[in-house]
Amino acid sequence: SYDQVASGSWSMYGVVYNSADEDLELSKIIVDKFNISIASYAQPFSVKDEAGNPEALEFSPDGTKMYICGVSADTIFQYELSVGFDISTAVYSQNFDLSLLEASPMGLFLNPAGDKMFVIGATGDDLNEFTLATPFSVSTAIFIQAYSVSTQETVPAGVAFSADGFKMFIVGSSSDSVHEYTLDNSYSLTQVSFIQSFSVASTETS
Repeated sequence: SYDQVASGSWSMYGVVYNSADEDLELSKIIVDKFNISIASYAQPFSVKDEAGNPEALEFSPDGTKMYICGVSADTIFQYELSVGFDISTAVYSQNFDLSLLEASPMGLFLNPAGDKMFVIGATGDDLNEFTLATPFSVSTAIFIQAYSVSTQETVPAGVAFSADGFKMFIVGSSSDSVHEYTLDNSYSLTQVSFIQSFSVASTETS
């Protein structure tokens, strides 16, 4: 008796005939996602015509929109991809000027719904919050408020949020740490509380 087999967590895939190649193949191949040890280089895409010294990269969830910000242009540049996450299909479409708010943008984040955008930079030592009147369209961005992180980091360079938008994480080169914050409202800087820091100085100093 092999009743114990059914009690575990498992999947079974069959063998199918591929008429084009005239061979037998597995009906499904399990890909080891998010494993960088098996990564291979694919292709480049130049953004030098728009973003000098690019610092941050972001995609929409479906990969059909790509965003770049750089310290030279003080601008966020948006590209449209006809094939999701395939940068060879990217075409520049629009931008948003940050120069009045942040002269050295280093980090960029868009929430999953695409109606909120956050930009962090080394000039103001703060995180800037925007709403996007048209989701995933940076040219429709409207500034809402800023939150200073200078107590923890004077050269902030990166920002990320948890999936629900109630946790925020900041990194930078002056403290060589990851700083964790909680937000009272999802993806809103109205009420932010610093929680703790984690030093990565032993492995990364910039």
